[in-house]
Amino acid sequence: STDLKTLLGVYVAMKRESLRPASYDSLVVTQNLINGKIGKYLVSDLSPEAIQQQLINPMCETHAYSTIHKVYVLLNECMEFAINKDYILKNPCRQVKMPKKENFDKKEIRILSDDEIATFKTAATAMRKTMAIPKYQYGLIITLIIYTGLRVGELCALRWCDIDFANRKLTVNKSVNVVRKNGKRTLTIQQTTKSGNIFAAFCKAIQFSKFSKNCEISRFEFKSPS
Repeated sequence: STDLKTLLGVYVAMKRESLRPASYDSLVVTQNLINGKIGKYLVSDLSPEAIQQQLINPMCETHAYSTIHKVYVLLNECMEFAINKDYILKNPCRQVKMPKKENFDKKEIRILSDDEIATFKTAATAMRKTMAIPKYQYGLIITLIIYTGLRVGELCALRWCDIDFANRKLTVNKSVNVVRKNGKRTLTIQQTTKSGNIFAAFCKAIQFSKFSKNCEISRFEFKSPS
């Protein structure tokens, strides 16, 4: 009989062609979590009790609900795959009790106030006293994120042609992702973003007073939306 680690490897490899690199990378992380707990079980010996007591319950103490949910979904799909392959007759996941989402602590999202943003902008966009270059290497970049809401991957994928100075628009249509390739983590360009193509107008939120492709002397002047 086949062990779970082998079957899960076959199933995840089968799904690879239909997934984006970043999504596949996330699936591999989930796969490894399952293998680390119950991967040595023979598929025919995998019981609801084993899944509950050795996988789901211990993860409730160490992982977020979203991670546990991903683990359950992948394992459930793999068990349905095993049924189709005649390895088992019933899906053991159907008798597994998932924890309630409300029992997990919610991570509080605190939004910066206008005063806090202004204070940060002043510090982040400060220039050196001895030379006309920004004091902080990434200050302007982080300020741009705060005023536009760009994800880090979207910002890293920006090119000069994405900035329309005449119409004061920033086009966001791709993203840089970190994925696994041949066992190593590498950067890839994803040609679409999670939100689709975005056209961010900066005529009100951002005013460019001085701008140059030479990053050492580029400077933004940010203004709060009116």
